[in-house]
Amino acid sequence: MTEEITSALAKVKGMAVVARTSAFQFKGENKDIRAVGRALGANRLIEGSVRMAGDRVRITAQLIQSDTGAHLWTESYDRELKDVFAVQEDIAQAIAGALQVPLGLNEGEHLVSNRTNNTSSYQDYLRARALYRARNIWQVIAVLEPMVKRDPTYAPAWALLADAYQLAPFYMFSPHDGSIKQVSARYQSIAKQTEWAAQQALRLDPHNAAAHAALANAALGRLDWTTVFDQFRQALALDPNDPDTLHLYSLSGLLSSGYLKQGLNIRDKLRNLEPLVPAYNIFTAVALLNQGQTHEAVNLLETVPTGGPTDYFRNKYLATALAATGRFGEAADTLLSTPPTAFVSRTAIENAAQYLRNAPKTAVRPNELPDFLDFSFVYPLIDAPNRAFEETEYNISIEGAPSALWEIWNPIFAPLRKTERFKELVRNAKLVDYWRAKGWPDLCHPAGADDFACN
Repeated sequence: MTEEITSALAKVKGMAVVARTSAFQFKGENKDIRAVGRALGANRLIEGSVRMAGDRVRITAQLIQSDTGAHLWTESYDRELKDVFAVQEDIAQAIAGALQVPLGLNEGEHLVSNRTNNTSSYQDYLRARALYRARNIWQVIAVLEPMVKRDPTYAPAWALLADAYQLAPFYMFSPHDGSIKQVSARYQSIAKQTEWAAQQALRLDPHNAAAHAALANAALGRLDWTTVFDQFRQALALDPNDPDTLHLYSLSGLLSSGYLKQGLNIRDKLRNLEPLVPAYNIFTAVALLNQGQTHEAVNLLETVPTGGPTDYFRNKYLATALAATGRFGEAADTLLSTPPTAFVSRTAIENAAQYLRNAPKTAVRPNELPDFLDFSFVYPLIDAPNRAFEETEYNISIEGAPSALWEIWNPIFAPLRKTERFKELVRNAKLVDYWRAKGWPDLCHPAGADDFACN
């Protein structure tokens, strides 16, 4: 109910709806309503409950002024489960009415769009949504793949499955697990699955914004930047305030291609909409770090709660930000507390932490250093700059592999951006042609007819 009602209200022009996901952290807590309003940056809150008995559902909902606790509207509904979409629509329209905001719907349009006659499919979809929020990606796929086989006409499930596929490489696969040929086949297969699922969603619902965002990320694996931005812009035209789309557009699109100020502006908007989502805040900190706001990045990362699938990214980027300020011992300790993942072993973590702790001590033989894999920011700090871009170069060479290009704009790499090796990297990433056609990013500019330079 929370998911659908807030998503429905977000479609009402003139109404700023925050915290589609952040609000879930208050579930089951008996917290003062004013404190919740302050935490979410919301002046009104929707509160309610759902009770099920057999095929019947009893739903209560109320609209509350957060600074006073005054009730602006309240209602109860006792319906059959099959009528749940009608109840969601009634609640959303009643709240808009209580706030005297016109709905702006065309004839035949609904605020609640994730409708289906199959309540079992709907339950699976909602369960997968919760798992996706927590970034339990393999579980999302395990729930949705059999569901879309049973019910292939439910567009939201296809779109969510596409979202899960495009995030899978960050949580489930190692780019070093097997030969280059095997790794390439694995990533190309997941990219095809992403595109297939997204296309099924769009075939069923041409207005599905999430499917366009998934197609944008699939194009990123091919380094097709024109399609990346075209698909993201189509997604945002359909739903300009969708948090997942804003997150991916900023990170995979703008920050990866060097448009750092624009990327941070989008993340500021995202943070206003969703102030408490760990994955979002981690990568907002990355955007701050790339803009030189290192202390702000550290402060934000230290507020991110631990104990979930995002721990790896939180600790990795906190260690990066601490190292950028010269706090090498703290950075090493943070790395050691990082859980190993499918793509980074415990050995790589310990090796990176060991050398980071001794920074800025110069490595005697850089080429004999162990492979730090995803922690390549350590190499420049120990005077081994020739090793810094190895992981990114490797990932770029594998079609479909996530390359985390937003990391090359880290201030630790600033001296390396003046090297020919860096210029060759961004050429291989097919960024230079895009920059020439669409405009140069913040840190790069043309140098003569055929060359360029980056600061």
